[in-house]
Amino acid sequence: MKRRARWPEYLVGLGVLLAARQADAADIIVTGTVVQVSQVGDLLPGLGSSRTVVYLTGKDQILLSVCSLAGGSGTWRVDVRRDAGDWPKGMKLEVRRTGDGMGEGSVVGRQGFVEVGTTYRTLCSGRGDRTNIPLQVRISGCPLDLDVGTHVTSITYTVIHTGG
Repeated sequence: MKRRARWPEYLVGLGVLLAARQADAADIIVTGTVVQVSQVGDLLPGLGSSRTVVYLTGKDQILLSVCSLAGGSGTWRVDVRRDAGDWPKGMKLEVRRTGDGMGEGSVVGRQGFVEVGTTYRTLCSGRGDRTNIPLQVRISGCPLDLDVGTHVTSITYTVIHTGG
């Protein structure tokens, strides 16, 4: 018999691990802390529902850097996906870019949330070296009666050199 959480008992440990993968001649660096939700008090009520909750990280919880492009002027895009892992059905994991970061290059796209599923989706694109691009994570659709336990997934960020 599985144990169910009761208010304000510890609800669930949700972990989002960060990983980076390089494709072609660009480097990607992802820094930040693992997202961990451990008590009901860490969660916000879901929109229009008292049966689900939403977790939102700080606007710069994760920093993304794309560098080492030939001559600093090549074009690139960053794709994201998550591992299937032990991720509860109905819960959504989303990420968005909340700023432009720093550097000679430029970045465009996805200042709204993009759902991170088990297949790659484009998060943003740019030209040249760009560092410390701030990202924010949102977890929604978490039911208040979710089984007590740990539910973990990993987000993989992949940079693809698209030209130049």
